[in-house]
Amino acid sequence: MKTIPSSLAVSQRLIPGTPTPQRDPHMIAMYSAFIMEGMHDKDYDAVLTAWNGGCVELVWEVMGFVPYLVDAINAVASACGDDLEYPGVLEYEVAAPFGLWIAQTVTATGSMPAPDACRAWINDAIVEFFAKHQDAERAAQIKAAVSTHAATVPATSH
Repeated sequence: MKTIPSSLAVSQRLIPGTPTPQRDPHMIAMYSAFIMEGMHDKDYDAVLTAWNGGCVELVWEVMGFVPYLVDAINAVASACGDDLEYPGVLEYEVAAPFGLWIAQTVTATGSMPAPDACRAWINDAIVEFFAKHQDAERAAQIKAAVSTHAATVPATSH
């Protein structure tokens, strides 16, 4: 199977052991857009009705997780180096489903999922994404990178 790297893979080739790169504003925008696309895959008017707190406020809450998402991806890329495979499109397979999951949760409960639940969802999705078609050793390396990143993040989304 030939893999085609995502735009993150193309724009941020890393060497193992190097510092995590700065957040690329383009990637922040891309993931934000795809998270919102995922939210719109659920009836967005119903999401806003259930939220009952204003569209800007909902988007503010959701976008608070984008830096965490980007940093977690960068942590995997840094740990795995230049030979990291992108077995799909992160925007379609992680960002948009995250938005859909949030929209489903807000519609069902009227509230955002807890920050820890959001980070856990992102962690699991990133590990699942990058570990596709990998041997056990590489999958463990990916999981360790995400776990290490998660252990260094503050308790709030923003």
